[in-house]
Amino acid sequence: MTDKYDTILEILHDYICNRFGYRRPDIDFGLNRNIIWMDRKKVDFYLRFFEGLPHRKIPTIVIARLFFHDTRAGHGSDFLMLITRIAVQFGYEFIELECCNENAKAFGEKLGFDFDSTGQNCCISVSALAQNFKEKGIVAS
Repeated sequence: MTDKYDTILEILHDYICNRFGYRRPDIDFGLNRNIIWMDRKKVDFYLRFFEGLPHRKIPTIVIARLFFHDTRAGHGSDFLMLITRIAVQFGYEFIELECCNENAKAFGEKLGFDFDSTGQNCCISVSALAQNFKEKGIVAS
């Protein structure tokens, strides 16, 4: 029986194949099924899907790691739009960027993420992020 994590994995698989030309992108589950990751030359990401923990706004998709070999090519915005569509489809209310470097901080600020007191993590509601994409005229490729 297919559960939502299998479906999310399939969506990510199809996206990576279409966007980056991988035939077998080797996207897989982490230690738990609520973790999905990929570590390849062109794309590297680590996602966690939280349904209910006291220290997270619930339910939340956490982007713990995100890297694209080709920078400034729109991959980050496009990937975040995909994550936003996944969030809407599966009822996640927040998206968080975790342990941001300077590039991720600038990216988060540009899209309206709110930073925590450490300045390392930022979060935004899915509805606010979708609205920000619309207002900025950012469309999926």
